[in-house]
Amino acid sequence: MLTRDAVLEALDYDDKAGGFTWRTSLSNRTAVGDSAGTIGPQGYLFIRLGGARYRAQDLVFMCEYDILPPGRLIHIDGDVTNNRLENLEHIDEKRRPSCSIYSGVPGVVWNETLNQWKSLYVIMPAYELIKLGEFDELDEAIAARRAAEIKYDTTENKGNI
Repeated sequence: MLTRDAVLEALDYDDKAGGFTWRTSLSNRTAVGDSAGTIGPQGYLFIRLGGARYRAQDLVFMCEYDILPPGRLIHIDGDVTNNRLENLEHIDEKRRPSCSIYSGVPGVVWNETLNQWKSLYVIMPAYELIKLGEFDELDEAIAARRAAEIKYDTTENKGNI
């Protein structure tokens, strides 16, 4: 079972930025001080600890309250990379909003909080998240995504958000 101590043994937590860096090197792919985690298809940051994968916002909650959140956490400003505690709201699963509706295009999701389509792109292999913007129209968000695919395209990017 994951504990706050186990999280803080492996990771340094920056409460101002809401981010994590590796305190220890767990593999030859990470070094001490590297940003922890990988970006998933909806733009959320995931961190693997003890063989399990956790959303970064859940680990922020763990670091602050010494437990994993019993329900879900949503990002108040709609930015799923903004994992500062003051931007996270704990909600009961029963009243969970549908904050991300799939568009059918990787990296393009509906943000109910902003009432807009959000377009994202990840440059591999560094997992650099490019926020392409929020758009009122789905076709504008898709066009931004397609333009980013052309602009940032490398062999490593194929198939990533």
